Amino acid sequence: MDLIEYIESLPEKQIGQLYGSASICRVVLQQLPALASQYIKPLDKLGNGLYTIDETFRQHILGSALARWGGDITEKGFNFLLMETHQQLWILVRQYISDTASTHGGCGLEVKDVLELLLQWGTAVNRQVDTATLSQTERMVALDLAQLGLFQSFQTGGSSFIVATPLAGLVSQGGEEVAARQGFIIVETNFRVYAYTSSAVQKAILRLFIKGEVLLPNIFIGSIMRQSVMDALDCGTTGEQIISYLRQHAHPRVASRVPVVPGVVTDQIRLWDKELKRLRATRAVLYSNFESGELFSRFAEFAQSAATYVSAERRQVVVPADFHEDCKAEIKRLKQALGI
Repeated sequence: MDLIEYIESLPEKQIGQLYGSASICRVVLQQLPALASQYIKPLDKLGNGLYTIDETFRQHILGSALARWGGDITEKGFNFLLMETHQQLWILVRQYISDTASTHGGCGLEVKDVLELLLQWGTAVNRQVDTATLSQTERMVALDLAQLGLFQSFQTGGSSFIVATPLAGLVSQGGEEVAARQGFIIVETNFRVYAYTSSAVQKAILRLFIKGEVLLPNIFIGSIMRQSVMDALDCGTTGEQIISYLRQHAHPRVASRVPVVPGVVTDQIRLWDKELKRLRATRAVLYSNFESGELFSRFAEFAQSAATYVSAERRQVVVPADFHEDCKAEIKRLKQALGI
């Protein structure tokens, strides 16, 4: 177990205390991969040499990290996990592109350099390119993207080569290759879910909105329960995102079925989602303490079409805030007419 694995195995409270130490941050920084370390920025404060993580990058990965540490996943982290693979990659690539100028110290790296390299090579997956034929900028970008899994570098015969991986093709083609062969989820009408996967990441994602019942090396079995879905919805995801994830990763045996996810399941997920949206807060204004019954009755008649609440017994009228100025003007006019 290396230093980073040891730190991640500690309770979240202790992790926060450790990362508050400049010396520990400095050691961890030295052990991070080159691309990851670019998102760790030095923060000189009173000579303490503290470090901070790029905020945008933090928001996208924080949910995944906290889930692994046993904490609560954030809304952005949950939404990131439910995205398609090419969408997740584009988020990381876009973040890398936005930081290239600063992370490479103004070496002349531009957005077009990254996009041209990615889109050009992404359409030629598995084609070997000798790094000696590349410019310094292209070689630098290729090695950075290799750490995201978009390229692979290797040496043979004393020469270094770069090869685009299928992930690069997925990004360059906009996710058009999201094929059924990658699907692994079967959802039954009794809300049972069978996920044929050995990926710990995929199993962890499913446990975010599915109650696990059986966990074997190559299969995850669980049930879509109200509480498990509501927990996911409380984290900021939506019922449509959950349904979309189940559809996108449908097993080839059910990918051609219509519907891919049984209607009774999708309808119930949508109903659970709507339970959190039955009430909606709207800014409003309460009018009360009218000087006379005549003033109240005339004003209530005027505001009847827009009012959300009228009580003759309490002499109260509630109207949306958008109508407040019109109502103020009407009350002023009625008072003048009634001599109040």
